[in-house]
Amino acid sequence: MSDRVRVAVSTVRPARRPLRGPDEASDAGFSLIEVLVAMVLFVIVATVSARAIVDDMVSAKYSRQRTQASTIAQSLLAGFQRDKTVPSTFPTTVNGYGVRIAVNPAGTCATGGTRTVSILVYAPGVSTSTGAPSARTDSVLAC
Repeated sequence: MSDRVRVAVSTVRPARRPLRGPDEASDAGFSLIEVLVAMVLFVIVATVSARAIVDDMVSAKYSRQRTQASTIAQSLLAGFQRDKTVPSTFPTTVNGYGVRIAVNPAGTCATGGTRTVSILVYAPGVSTSTGAPSARTDSVLAC
């Protein structure tokens, strides 16, 4: 009887793993289509995000320029009000910003009269003759 047991034990082979069917093979990783779809979605999201960042940077630049232009215009006007006079010649640039100043009436002003002063300030690189001003300040000054 021991010979039979020995023969039976020696003929037993380890079980082989069954071959995978078509349904089990798809669980092994991503298919080429899935990878391509993921890449396309990533490119779309990255492009939209990059565009939004660039737009925010440009907007911040123009906002800084408008703020600086407004500060220059207010500073010039405050100088005119403080001195209670308007000079006969005006600066054409202040800190790289183009400046146009119009005074009405020009020349001397009768005591007790008023003048209208318009100050237009243009961002660097913008033409003072054809471009749009970044800031404008209008005021009536007593003579």
